[in-house]
Amino acid sequence: MHLTLGMASANALALGDVRWKLTRPICGNLKQFPTPYHFSGWTASPSPPQRRYPLTGTVAQTVGRLQQRNYRDNMHFLNNKQYEIKSSIHIKASSESVWRNIIEINIETFKHPTYFFLLGIPKPLKAKINMYGIGGTRIAYFSNGNSFSQKIIKWKPYEQCTFTFEASAGFRVAYLLDLSNGPFQMRTGTYDIIPEIETDGVVLYLSNLYELDGIIGKLLYIPVRIILLLFQKNLLYGIKINTEKKSS
Repeated sequence: MHLTLGMASANALALGDVRWKLTRPICGNLKQFPTPYHFSGWTASPSPPQRRYPLTGTVAQTVGRLQQRNYRDNMHFLNNKQYEIKSSIHIKASSESVWRNIIEINIETFKHPTYFFLLGIPKPLKAKINMYGIGGTRIAYFSNGNSFSQKIIKWKPYEQCTFTFEASAGFRVAYLLDLSNGPFQMRTGTYDIIPEIETDGVVLYLSNLYELDGIIGKLLYIPVRIILLLFQKNLLYGIKINTEKKSS
């Protein structure tokens, strides 16, 4: 009798471990499931024991429960992950000249490559800053009628400046990606100016912090990095051309 009960308990725990492995990757780190597993009227703790999840249905039923939530939960089952991408360019000008062309950027003079149009990336038209220093805001306007609001959160004149990004509602790139509420979110952009005495110029670095959310975000990892790298190179080159033209 005791042997039979022991075998039944072992089988139930083994089943629980298998169903945990099937369900856990889809559930991610969701916290809305406080109840433990239930098997035939008795309770078994899942492994790992730090957090408990219900196992009252199939994987399909679990997905169905997730689909009843809002967009960011039911479309992106996994947690956000942040990434950074960085580019640089050498500019034959002083740190002060480069700084002015970053803060008061003449983005309307920048070239907009054909491949940006093909990728559905709108052309930037102009950028206006309402206040210098931390707390100030710069708004960039684009050819699709949308805009980016960029709040200054770091301000070291002639050395470093960091902006946040907040896209206007409905701002789409690549025809489908909604920058205001989608799996790809741009978080910050940072310019660093490093003087180079031996070359009588500076190296300008541009780094962007961004998030890719869930399964869709994972699928976008490579194309997003390629597009961001192209955009950074184009932006840095435009700053270089404008700065060196004014300094000559």
